[in-house]
Amino acid sequence: MSLPSILLTIFLLLTLMTVVFGAYEWRSTKRLITEKRVDAQSKLLGACGQVIGALGLMMGFGITVYQLSQSQAQSLQLQSKQQVLDFARSLKEAVESLGNENRSTRLHAIHSLSALIEETADHRLKNKALEGAVAVLTSHVKNNATGEQYRISLRNGQDWPPTDVTAALDVLSTLNSKFHLGVPARTPGSNLSNTDNYLPTVRLDLSHVTLINAKLREINLDGFDLRGADLTGSDCLNGSFQQARLAKAKFTNAILSVCRFQGANLEEASLQNATVTGASFSNAIVVGANLLFAPSTLGAGELEYSSGDDTTLLSSEIARPKRWTTRKLQKHNP
Repeated sequence: MSLPSILLTIFLLLTLMTVVFGAYEWRSTKRLITEKRVDAQSKLLGACGQVIGALGLMMGFGITVYQLSQSQAQSLQLQSKQQVLDFARSLKEAVESLGNENRSTRLHAIHSLSALIEETADHRLKNKALEGAVAVLTSHVKNNATGEQYRISLRNGQDWPPTDVTAALDVLSTLNSKFHLGVPARTPGSNLSNTDNYLPTVRLDLSHVTLINAKLREINLDGFDLRGADLTGSDCLNGSFQQARLAKAKFTNAILSVCRFQGANLEEASLQNATVTGASFSNAIVVGANLLFAPSTLGAGELEYSSGDDTTLLSSEIARPKRWTTRKLQKHNP
């Protein structure tokens, strides 16, 4: 039943009640003398008329409000459709521009993806914008930061990594800091209308990328998949790799001071000669990892709550945590 029908039903019921009440009061006036009876009946008729008139006005107002709300809903629906079309067009243009040979065009496309998310107010569209932007940017980095491209760049004396790859990583880092793409940071049921923390269903795949000597200070790659990535000689000062998948990643000679590796999987990763002053490895898995850090760069106890074993290579100046196990012991434990 529509709202106008409900209002009409209520109006008729209230009108009927008013008439019944008026009839009852009318009968009670018969006991009065003629002059007073006429005056009372006149007032009664006037009061009933006012009540019925007020009910009619209320019904008319209710129907008008309903019609306006329906009109607004239709208008909002049209605006929403237009937003979807504009979003799809902008995303398509950005993707096409990323394939352009001109580096300036590619850089503009990367920043336009970031702007697209910022300008999208509707939380459902923002979700799609995040998914689309992250998928496009991670794919761009993977396709343009390969080992073969690094070797070609080295032979040609070109800077590495390319500026558009670094720009894409910067945008990914910013989005990760704001929306917590890789590490959940919101309560179930929250949405973008009342919080900036959102966890869309995106793949954060940067596995096997080559970012040798990259300038990645304060990078946020929490929760990203960097398995087999080569970050040899990279500057990741104050970076964050919490809960990242870093198995077999190379951080040889890298600057990792004040980096956060809490909960990261560093199995068989190499941090040989890396500077790790102030870095945190709480709950990190370092089984089979090469932790022959640069001398005197890790404070006592920084590895205490990590998980390693006898396959973990550790500098002689750092005490092996007592909680670490050995494979020999593990074999005898049920």
